[in-house]
Amino acid sequence: MRRTLTAVCTLVLLLTACQAEKKPEPTPVVATGNLCERMLPKLAGQWKVAPAGPSGAVPLTDSCRLIDTEAPQHMIRVSLSVLPVSAADAVRLRKQEEADNRRDHVATKLMDGDLGEGSWTLDPVAAAPQLGFRTGDRLVLLRGDTEYGASYRSDRSTLAELQEMAKVITELPNGLPTDPAAIDEPGCAPGAAAAAKILGAKAVIRRGGTMDGYLYCQWGSVTDTILVRGGGQGSDQAFTFADYPNSSARAVKVGDEGWLQTDGIYLAFRVGNAYVAGYTTRKNSGPALVELGRAMTPSYRR
Repeated sequence: MRRTLTAVCTLVLLLTACQAEKKPEPTPVVATGNLCERMLPKLAGQWKVAPAGPSGAVPLTDSCRLIDTEAPQHMIRVSLSVLPVSAADAVRLRKQEEADNRRDHVATKLMDGDLGEGSWTLDPVAAAPQLGFRTGDRLVLLRGDTEYGASYRSDRSTLAELQEMAKVITELPNGLPTDPAAIDEPGCAPGAAAAAKILGAKAVIRRGGTMDGYLYCQWGSVTDTILVRGGGQGSDQAFTFADYPNSSARAVKVGDEGWLQTDGIYLAFRVGNAYVAGYTTRKNSGPALVELGRAMTPSYRR
């Protein structure tokens, strides 16, 4: 009996020692932050992350900006589609991008991006380089940026640089950020019904916030987007508003003074000292866009 008891005690001691020596499993590192923040540790050079203004492009994206700390005019805009994008959608979007650039006399043809079906590059003389590709079922758009937008050429941005950044994105150890499709901003709520009328259904993507102290709102479906954004004196919205009376736009009753372009996708109006621009990719949406402007007017009244 004593020998059996000794053996049992020895076994218990051995098991206890093994458990004591067993090291705890390391806690997995979960990536956080927007796409720029996740890229930052992997990038060559010294960069900082900054907010990027909202875009009305299709598909609706979440965007951020990378700024070279040694050359602050050297900027890259990084955009990630909110919803998944199929290979067929990527091909369709590439064709649309090519048509838009041909219409605007930027380039007649996009070059292949060598990053899968539907990927493309654009490196025009007069505008910033661009790269679009699909990874993890999401669409990523990279483009050189400036304080005046990507339509202006920045000699500091190169296509080779964008391609290196694309490689970083495709190799991110914890993948891409995933945010809810609908992030509601209270100031945008008055425009929800009119936005649904433009899109043909309730917006599945919703975004909103403030830039430079003025409200912006975005609504989107898989195929279309709407952007309403305010600004003060000297803003792009103020310049757009000042230009419309000299164009083919017609006066409409929105805010204190409003103008609607004849194509029915651009609206500009003033509310006191706030200037607001509205845009949708859904063609011939003039009446509904005017309705949206009227619904949003109280949100810009100060």
